[in-house]
Amino acid sequence: MARNDWFLQCQANLLGLPVLRAAHSESTALGAAFLAALGAGLVRDESALRGVLAGATRFDPTLPAADREARVATWRKAVRAVIGFYT
Repeated sequence: MARNDWFLQCQANLLGLPVLRAAHSESTALGAAFLAALGAGLVRDESALRGVLAGATRFDPTLPAADREARVATWRKAVRAVIGFYT
């Protein structure tokens, strides 16, 4: 899903926040490896991790706040209905 432009734009719209897609497709694995190195004392600070976002594609929210709030409210209502059905 991280390579799907529509999905990332949808996330930005529903969150009301910019979403960044790293240029490297394995940035999750790189981040995990970096954190392991940080924990092992092989890396001293997190500044080296900033390079993972170099060349990132940015998706800015374009959905008006009222539309976003209505969609989130509908989603929450659906989640409550499903939880109610199974409890």
